Amino acid sequence: MYIALGVIVTGLLVLVGIYNSMVSKRNGVKSGFANIDVELKRRFDLIPNLVETAKRYMGHESSTLTAVVSARSDAMSTLAALRQQPFDEKLLSKLGDAEQRLSQSLFSFKAIAESYPQLKADGTMLKLMGELADTENRIAFSRQNYNDLVMSYNTSLEVFPNVFFAKVFNFSSAPSWVIEKAEEREAPKVSFG
Repeated sequence: MYIALGVIVTGLLVLVGIYNSMVSKRNGVKSGFANIDVELKRRFDLIPNLVETAKRYMGHESSTLTAVVSARSDAMSTLAALRQQPFDEKLLSKLGDAEQRLSQSLFSFKAIAESYPQLKADGTMLKLMGELADTENRIAFSRQNYNDLVMSYNTSLEVFPNVFFAKVFNFSSAPSWVIEKAEEREAPKVSFG
């Protein structure tokens, strides 16, 4: 009788441990996404200041400035939708596309800004460009961390005996942050000095 009770209690403790581990890893993925969210917001907040500073020097380059602002807006709205459904692979892919457009518009902006010596020498512009470069590095680190957390979480859903409990408790895999376009894999080469 005590042996049977001991086996049942041990089985329940194992089940609770497995469940808690999967919940912990799922929350880690959500936290990893939240870190990307924070860094993207930081970049989104820098862009209007960058555009305003550049307007003083690049008034006739309004199409480039408008493209940056538009790409920022698209990325922000996609990120807002993804916050509501962080495990939605289509939304994550859509955010990747929006981020790609934003990166391309920023690259174009930086390339055109090269031809404005006063802009390159502006202290505010230099500070903003430095902060933007730092933010891009932080975004890359956050994405790498997120993918590591996703790999750990998804693996925990696929190993035995977790695979059975994952189905019972409706745990679904999380999408990795994947760069789908080859051109995004290449670092843009822009110099401000």
